[in-house]
Amino acid sequence: MTGIDVPAANLPILTEKNWNRWNTQMRVLFRFQDVSDVVEGNGLELDLGASEDQKAAVRRKDNKALFLIHQCVDDTHFEKIQNAITAREAWSILVRCHAGGENIKKVKLQTLRRQYSYCRWKIVIKLVNTSTRF
Repeated sequence: MTGIDVPAANLPILTEKNWNRWNTQMRVLFRFQDVSDVVEGNGLELDLGASEDQKAAVRRKDNKALFLIHQCVDDTHFEKIQNAITAREAWSILVRCHAGGENIKKVKLQTLRRQYSYCRWKIVIKLVNTSTRF
């Protein structure tokens, strides 16, 4: 494949609320476009003796991956990655921006469960106090 073979209308766009789905879709898109090794950094380091053709192929893959990332983010996320020179750098920035999201959700859920338990306990105490008056 020499170009981007996916219509722009079908590309997923990253927003503040769809990180997990977007991340999954982008990983599949990277594999489809044969650029996942550039983005995820799975051993694509070139030796010092690499030929110019090999270096050019890696640069093409990196540019293709960076283009895909740029096309698949909203304006807020684009501002965060606009100065990234490589696809791996842009991808790392996006991962760092969204890494704490799951932990925050877990903490919020745990807090809500405690509040719910506390409210139930207060109701039970009120019922016990009310029933012992009569």
